[in-house]
Amino acid sequence: MVVIKNKQNKSGFDIFSKPIPKLTEEQINSAESVENKSWILSHMGEDNLGRFGMIEDLGFALQNVGEDILRCILAYDDEPAIRNLALVKQTIESVGGTLEIGDFTVLKEYIEPEEIQEEPTTGMEVA
Repeated sequence: MVVIKNKQNKSGFDIFSKPIPKLTEEQINSAESVENKSWILSHMGEDNLGRFGMIEDLGFALQNVGEDILRCILAYDDEPAIRNLALVKQTIESVGGTLEIGDFTVLKEYIEPEEIQEEPTTGMEVA
């Protein structure tokens, strides 16, 4: 089920059902690491204008809308995804950019994937 909530919020997180986690000093330092800054800068810039992509492992999708602005166009309404988005917001702001979240952000219910049960293999071992 996809839930769309219309709120005029371009930089906060109050559109989510879970509260925004306050980042620890350790998380802030990690978000502002050279590796994370380099990763986020690879998504910013004029060459990437209009580009978007789902960052499945983190639980959201970003789009470059220009002028050092990344827009969250989809996010799972799930505690880990919200925390990851808060960390990425910190990274974006540490390089002088802005993360927009608002009425254009599609909130998607997170459904835990079912575990795939492997069927036992049968066969003959050949030496």
